[in-house]
Amino acid sequence: TIGVQSNPARPRTVSPMLDLAQVSEASGKLLTLLGEVLNYVEDVLSEKQQPDNFVGRALLDLIHSVPNMKHEEFAKMFNSNVRDLLMVVTLSQLIKTQLQLNEKLTSLTSFLS
Repeated sequence: TIGVQSNPARPRTVSPMLDLAQVSEASGKLLTLLGEVLNYVEDVLSEKQQPDNFVGRALLDLIHSVPNMKHEEFAKMFNSNVRDLLMVVTLSQLIKTQLQLNEKLTSLTSFLS
C-alpha cells in the first residue's frame, strides 16, 4: 500500500494495481478499440458508411508502424519479458520477507534486553 496524504487528520492508503491487472485492463481497452475499428472497416466495405480519407490514412499509418516480425520472434521476446517481470516480483517478495524477519528479530532482541 502507498500512503496518501490528502488530509493530515485523515491519512489513507491506496493499494497499487498489480502489473498483470494493468496488462489485463490495457488489453481489454485495446480489444474494445480494435472492435470499433473492425466495425468501421466492415461498414465501409459493405457500403453502410461513407469512407473517411483521414481515418483511412490514419489506419494505414498505424498498420505500417507495427513492426513486422515472425511469430517465433514475438513469442521469444514476450517470454523473455515475462521471465524478467517474474524475477522482479520474486526478488521484491524476498526483500519484503527479509524486512519482516528483520523487524521481528529487532523487536525480539529489544524485548529480551
